[in-house]
Amino acid sequence: SFISYGVIVELVDKENEPDANAFVNRNKKIYEELTGKQDFTNKRYYDEATNEVLMAYARAFTNVGLKSKNLEDNKAALYFLDIAAKTQPAYYKANEVAASIYLDENDLSGALKEYQEILKINPNHTNSLRNMALIYDLLENKVFARDYAMKYFESASTLAEKQEAQEILKQIGN
Repeated sequence: SFISYGVIVELVDKENEPDANAFVNRNKKIYEELTGKQDFTNKRYYDEATNEVLMAYARAFTNVGLKSKNLEDNKAALYFLDIAAKTQPAYYKANEVAASIYLDENDLSGALKEYQEILKINPNHTNSLRNMALIYDLLENKVFARDYAMKYFESASTLAEKQEAQEILKQIGN
């Protein structure tokens, strides 16, 4: 395996330019070793390889987070899920799992934060919209609850989702 602790540190601290350059150079070597291609200097291949490596890390950390959650070690799970989210923000599965942990722990603000991150990436993510509406209803913020319920209704792609959104709107009331 070519995953090392040093690379993990660099992924978490992307603002450190020398470490980021070292990370990219290691990706170049990995790419060349795995593909046998020496054309890594081509920007397209460079970007694709870097993105593939980052996505692989994000999935791996998300899987470790899921396993930790299943072992009821939520602290460890949230730690690994946070690394996954920072490694590849566009891969929001880590945020979904983290939100479910926060909901299990009745930490509504933590769950809201994770759903907001998902909605930055995918503004029509129906599960996040639905859960935001329900959480804001629990927090008795009817304006936000109604707003997210309406967005959920508008983004719903199935009849069942539309019906559920209507039920949530009824539950919220005026």
